[in-house]
Amino acid sequence: LEITPVDFCAKAIAHIALGGTRHGTQFHLIATDPVSWGEVIDMIRAYGYELRRVPYPTWYRELATALEKQEDNALAKFFPLFGDHTPSADAGDEGSKPRFEADNLRAALAGSGIACRPLDQELLSTYLDYFVSTGYLPHPQHKQMQTKECPDE
Repeated sequence: LEITPVDFCAKAIAHIALGGTRHGTQFHLIATDPVSWGEVIDMIRAYGYELRRVPYPTWYRELATALEKQEDNALAKFFPLFGDHTPSADAGDEGSKPRFEADNLRAALAGSGIACRPLDQELLSTYLDYFVSTGYLPHPQHKQMQTKECPDE
């Protein structure tokens, strides 16, 4: 996963735009340290949410069953991207890694001190704390990590 914090994007865009020397150059604002889905799942579990790891075909069958029962599911509109044994080529799969060139970005930010913070447990916990505090996500049932207090819903 290319998870790029917005504060890094804002700093990079401002620095590049105010420099005024790279007009017409293409920049991919990406994280320099991609994170695997497995690592993200482990961090979410460490935060306190119960997540099961299941083989893809099991996940697909469970999603298909939920949609057949007309259960509300945010993935419903993306269902055509999934096949019963593997995701479609449009969705990518565990072994696929999109490649974005970041040479222009690195050159533009050289010496600026602007760097993309990698996604780690602390940063993801900050994001999850925010989503919990706003009510977007429920409180995790098994909070294991110490993070900022979130007000009750």
